[in-house]
Amino acid sequence: MSVSVIIPVYNQEKTIGKAIESALGQRIADIEVIVINDGSDDRTAEIVKKYESRVRIINHNQNLGLYCSRFEGITSATGDWITFIDGDDFISQSAVADCLLTANATKADIIQMRIKRRFSRWGFTTKLRNQQYDIDKALDSAIYDYRLFPVQCWGKLYRSTLLEPLIDNHIAYHGMWGEDRLFNLPVFAKSPNISICDSAKYIYNWGGFTSQQTNSLAEYATVDLLKRKFLNDKGIMTERIDQMMKEELIRTLRYGTRRLIDARQGRKEILNRLADCGIDYSDSDINTCPTDIYSQSKNSMTRIVKRLIRKLL
Repeated sequence: MSVSVIIPVYNQEKTIGKAIESALGQRIADIEVIVINDGSDDRTAEIVKKYESRVRIINHNQNLGLYCSRFEGITSATGDWITFIDGDDFISQSAVADCLLTANATKADIIQMRIKRRFSRWGFTTKLRNQQYDIDKALDSAIYDYRLFPVQCWGKLYRSTLLEPLIDNHIAYHGMWGEDRLFNLPVFAKSPNISICDSAKYIYNWGGFTSQQTNSLAEYATVDLLKRKFLNDKGIMTERIDQMMKEELIRTLRYGTRRLIDARQGRKEILNRLADCGIDYSDSDINTCPTDIYSQSKNSMTRIVKRLIRKLL
């Protein structure tokens, strides 16, 4: 079986070489590597060009984002299976081969790798917490609780026939946050057979470019609306899902607010951004408002402890 490895990259000159090498170093013969240089303006294009005899390179004149780049990679892919690596991550040498063995044994449509988190700043790697994946709740994870099952595109091996229908029928989105969920939502909605491959490792670079979340709180609300439209169109939406999505959106907004506080954004600016989300915070089952979110985020014990630790260090 052939495998296409798709690597979207934007301004990751320090890490893209390792990502490509990890793809080229896989222990299978029939593999193609597709690198989408998404309008980088650092040395990324120069580094990628060194591999042009061994990989297929697609250059964008402007930055279109991970979401669009991944679909362009799928359009160009010829493999029976497709996997994604972000430009600041890499995979273990036997990851693809091990996933294919699992696919043959289980007849699965998606193979989930184990994720390891690398703290490159300190030079060590750890297991990602909460890796007791609930395969039966993969769709729920994409809809309202990402902790149930990994919603990321990376770290998975997809049967190409599962993704091909999405090329012309995917959810239209151009933001920087939540693109993995919107990608996998229609995939998981097909109820694919999913298996876990414990021996395949995806090394996620914690603190790298792709782990940085957007500071635009409005994008959280945009993703929520797009998910709602998909669920309504498919007849999947229920009162329970609606309630859980509301709760998750508020949690996400609180998280985003804390990030803005840490980035030293002013109170007025943060409240304006929360208001721009267009969310009805007065709903009794949420029982909160922009000011409450700001206050709770600013005064959370976790934030206070982290600030004290930073001062001590």
